[in-house]
Amino acid sequence: TLKKLTKEYTAALKSAGLRDKLLREKHQSLSDTGMLIAKTFLLLALLPLYIAALLTNFVPYYLSGLAGRKIVKTIEWYASFSMLSGAILFFPLWYIAQFITIYQIFHDWKIFFAYLPVPFVLGWFALYFSPFRKKLFGGWRMNTLKKNKSAYDKLKAMREEIVGRVKGILG
Repeated sequence: TLKKLTKEYTAALKSAGLRDKLLREKHQSLSDTGMLIAKTFLLLALLPLYIAALLTNFVPYYLSGLAGRKIVKTIEWYASFSMLSGAILFFPLWYIAQFITIYQIFHDWKIFFAYLPVPFVLGWFALYFSPFRKKLFGGWRMNTLKKNKSAYDKLKAMREEIVGRVKGILG
């Protein structure tokens, strides 16, 4: 049945650490070795910025998610509560603490004002860099899977069968 095949396919993807989109024809270039090597060098070059972004933004992000998991009982409200608690409570308090710390360390208003945009710019950078990192790691896993031709062909055939059956149902 389609349900059984889909469960089997999803389990195979999960065990390989892949997402379905990596098996689509238009995304096959994501696992090209030359491109993966170039992107890995880019990742390594930008890694210090990403680590700085995590250091300046991860704590409130984590705390708002933790508060959502602990306080909210229905899953439908989890994201809303986490977003609201982060925007109103955790992020402002965290940034105020950072700014006070910077001023206490340097005792210079110029440095303080120069630092003001840093956490926000780094947060914006992390927002776009994190998906790049995830896609790169997925590309490497896909590249590794392609070397095991039988496992790759089995996954590809399962996907094609599921897509064919769904297209047949939809008409």
